[in-house]
Amino acid sequence: MPDHSVCPTRLLDDAPTDRDEFGSHEPVAEAIRDLVVHEQGGRAIGLAGSWGSGKSTVVRLLQQIAPRGADGQLDVRVIEFDAWAHQGDPLRRTFLEQLVSALSDCGWTSAQAWAGDLQALARRVSIQDQTNTSVLTPQAKCLVGSSLFVPLGLALVSTFGTDTVSAWWPWIGVIMALLPAAAFVYLLAARKWRTWPFNMPRPLGRDAATESLTAILAGHTQVTTRSETIQTADPTSVEFQALFRRLLRDVLGSGESAGLGEKRRLVLAIDNLDRVGITEGLSVWATMRAFLEVPRKDQEWLKRLWVLVPYDHDGIARLWRGENSDAEQLAAPFLEKTFQVRFRIPRPVLSDARAFMVRLLAEAMPKHPEADRDHVYRIYEFYNSLPIPTPDQDSDRQAAGGEAARASKVYPTPRDIKMFVNDLGTVHRQWCGRIPLSDQVLFTLLIRDGLSPLDPRSMPVRGDSRLTSMTSGELGQNLAGMHFNLEPTKALQVYLAPLVLLALTAADSAGLSQYAKNVGFLDICGHVITAHVDSWRVGDSRDLAYAAVALNGVDVAFDADLRWHTIWRQLRTAAARATQWDITDSVVVDGLTALMDNAPAPFVEALLTAVSATPVK
Repeated sequence: MPDHSVCPTRLLDDAPTDRDEFGSHEPVAEAIRDLVVHEQGGRAIGLAGSWGSGKSTVVRLLQQIAPRGADGQLDVRVIEFDAWAHQGDPLRRTFLEQLVSALSDCGWTSAQAWAGDLQALARRVSIQDQTNTSVLTPQAKCLVGSSLFVPLGLALVSTFGTDTVSAWWPWIGVIMALLPAAAFVYLLAARKWRTWPFNMPRPLGRDAATESLTAILAGHTQVTTRSETIQTADPTSVEFQALFRRLLRDVLGSGESAGLGEKRRLVLAIDNLDRVGITEGLSVWATMRAFLEVPRKDQEWLKRLWVLVPYDHDGIARLWRGENSDAEQLAAPFLEKTFQVRFRIPRPVLSDARAFMVRLLAEAMPKHPEADRDHVYRIYEFYNSLPIPTPDQDSDRQAAGGEAARASKVYPTPRDIKMFVNDLGTVHRQWCGRIPLSDQVLFTLLIRDGLSPLDPRSMPVRGDSRLTSMTSGELGQNLAGMHFNLEPTKALQVYLAPLVLLALTAADSAGLSQYAKNVGFLDICGHVITAHVDSWRVGDSRDLAYAAVALNGVDVAFDADLRWHTIWRQLRTAAARATQWDITDSVVVDGLTALMDNAPAPFVEALLTAVSATPVK
């Protein structure tokens, strides 16, 4: 493990800085401040720059240099809304909440005064009342009605045996007293009938065979309930505009702060639009229209309001790219219509970029001397001047955006540089003290371009003599070590195995000679031959002969090494078992000659016999 106390690594913060690193951001911030102070507002300011060029830094600088008036002097406030940080939130409600909070913090209003309005938008209560009443079915009413005759029937039964009433009345009383029981029996029997007698309605439409007595008698029940539902929907555009105008009228115009409003200027900065998704981005642009579209009666406070929007032209075009093929053509008129004033953030010049990177490297890798930091920048600068295709660039995209891609490499933005230093730091944490920093730099640059040491597209870079002269003499194995996350000597074996196989089957003696100079070559070569030699002797044995030619031409002396003789013995054993040879191929003939050179006599005789038995094609 690396000793980080000896060679520490620090992670750089990607937050926008509040100081001008290149000398090109502060003049833009000062120009915007002058515009806000001396001109009438009600306009949108565009701040154009590529991703990572320092647009957010300009906003931070503007916040610093904006006048903070006291005792009746001009007071300018810059309130920043980060669209990316609130991606996925209810946009209008979140903006209003943050605006009220920021205005309250600077003393222009009281958050408590607007708490009720914000709560009404954020927590709407919906109250619903429902009344249910129990209803008896006709069958139940019949049963209850028959019960009313029971007391009268019992009274008549009690006169039985007296001479005061007719002899029939007691019997009538018995019938009346038994009416509920008769009705109940009737209901039990009716459950099995297909239709109810006397066209009585079937309760709740249930099937006769499945209706319970409870359902027959009770019917349905109505109950009175009261429910409250809290909704958190985003306010409508009408609600948003109404509250927004009242708030701005209060702090800038004819509200409670009418006397102070004339000396106030408010800049609403909508930042990071180039980072949000298409849906959120279009929603932000639509919301911006509500800032400046106000009735004539509000024109007075509108003169003190500015909207500042940092944007990337490619990011604006991306909003339409999903639905329109003419996205680039649509973006230009859209920007011209939206912004009355536009400022531009240039890319830093090379000298400023170098000073910025050297300072960041000193912060990220404090133990490295200045010479190392300068060397890192020289590799970075030279690498980015090379034409390196990246995996996501097809021919059409290269033709359309090649110049822009080259400019972004040759003239990197502050974020490009900072991200490179952080990426280099992740590699440095693992390999400091074990692999030279120069090799770590080249590996980081390759990875950032989506390339690996095994990618054929990286070969022109690794083979460039000017670039390799800036790295160590063990660049190949060091790149392999970082790629496979192994010790370089072990990783080289994994890296070289497919290259050795390719050289053997192509009879490439020159290439194999280069690989033979690496540590562990004989082990790698022996492993490759062991894995493939049996398949080489199948058919016309071409690969077997080609491998012999490649090995025979290696210009490194391995005669004293037993592993070298083992490799040749494996080839000759396979050759002795081969049954066909394409002797019309001159390379195959050279391979047969190499196999018989210094070989035992029995092997030579067997090989010649096999060759002579092979029919000539």
